[in-house]
Amino acid sequence: MLPNPNEPKVYIILVNFNRWQDTLECLESIFKLTYSNYRVIVVDNNSENDSCTRIQDWANGSQAISFNKNFYQKTGIDSFPVAKPISFLFYNKLNRTNETDLTGREKLILIQSNANLGFAGGNNKATTFALHQGDADYFWYLNNDTVVNKEALTRIINFIKKEELVGKNYGIIGTKLLFYEQPELLQGIGGNYNKWSGLTSHVLENTNDKSLKSIYSEKAVVDYPIGASMVVTKAFIEEVGLMEEDYFLYFEELDWTQRAHKKGLSIISFLNCKVYHKESASIGNSTGKKSKIADFYNLRNRILISQRFFKPYLPLVYLGYIPVIFNRLKRKQLNRIKMIIGILWNPYQHYRGSK
Repeated sequence: MLPNPNEPKVYIILVNFNRWQDTLECLESIFKLTYSNYRVIVVDNNSENDSCTRIQDWANGSQAISFNKNFYQKTGIDSFPVAKPISFLFYNKLNRTNETDLTGREKLILIQSNANLGFAGGNNKATTFALHQGDADYFWYLNNDTVVNKEALTRIINFIKKEELVGKNYGIIGTKLLFYEQPELLQGIGGNYNKWSGLTSHVLENTNDKSLKSIYSEKAVVDYPIGASMVVTKAFIEEVGLMEEDYFLYFEELDWTQRAHKKGLSIISFLNCKVYHKESASIGNSTGKKSKIADFYNLRNRILISQRFFKPYLPLVYLGYIPVIFNRLKRKQLNRIKMIIGILWNPYQHYRGSK
C-alpha cells in the first residue's frame, strides 16, 4: 500500500532485546494496518542473540515465523504473512545513524544500539532519528510483544483529528490493552498511581472487553497511559521532551505524564481500538514470576518517581518497603533482601546483578 501524503506521518517505534520472535509477530500486524502513511523504527538494544539478522531475514522474506492459531482464531486477525520483501535500512552499532542514506521508500528502519539503553533510551534513540527526518507528525510507541488490529492506527488518528476540531489537544493518548493469551480480557485501559504507597495498578484489569462500553464511551481519563501502546505528537516532544532514561524500566510513562501536566497538557486513553499484549514478555518475564532485574527497577523507581513529583509522600513510600522485605523472606528470595537494602540506601544506582 502506497502512503497517502495527505494523512499525518506516523512513526511507529519498537524496542527489541533478544525476543525477535515477538518483534516479528508485531511487525506482521503493523504491516497489515489500513493506515498507510507510517514508517516503522525498530531499535535493537544490543541483543545477546542474532535478533538483527533475524529481523532483516524476515524483511527479505527468508525468515518464517510461527503464529499462535488459537489467538488468531479468537480475534479474527489475519495470520497470513504480509508480502515480502519489505524495504528497509539497517544501521549496525558501528555505523552512524543519520538520515543521509534514506531514499524515502523504506518502510522499516532497524537501528542496532551498542548498549542496552532500556525502555526509554531505546525509544528515545528512535524518536531522535525520526525527528531528524523532518516529516514526523505523530509517534506511536508499541511494546514489541504486542499485536495490533489492522484498523487500530486509523481509528487512533481519526479520534485525534476529531478531538482537535473541538479544541482538545492531549499530551499523551494511550490505548486499551487486551491480554494476548486471553484476548477477551482487558489488561487495562490505563494506569492508576497511588501516591501514598508509590504503587501502580491497571484500570479495569481482567474486565471483559464487551462490558467496557457500559462503563465508558470511546475515551477515559487515566493517571497515566500504559507504556505498551501510547501516541504523542511532535509538538508534545518539542514542548515536554523525550522520555526520562534514568528509570531504565518502569515508571517512564508516569514521569512523562507528570511533566505533561506541568505544561498544562492532559492525558487520555482511547478505547475504540484493539492492541493485544503478551504482558512482560518484552523484558524476558513471561513465566509469571518477576525477574530480579524487573523487581529491582520496579522497587527502585517507586522512590525515584516520589522524589521527583510526590516528595511529601516519600516517607510513606519508604515505610511500604517493610512488607516488601517480609514478602521476599516468605518467598525465600534471600538474595533480594540485600538488593532492597541497597535500593533504600542509594536509589540512584542501576542494576548490576544477574537477570
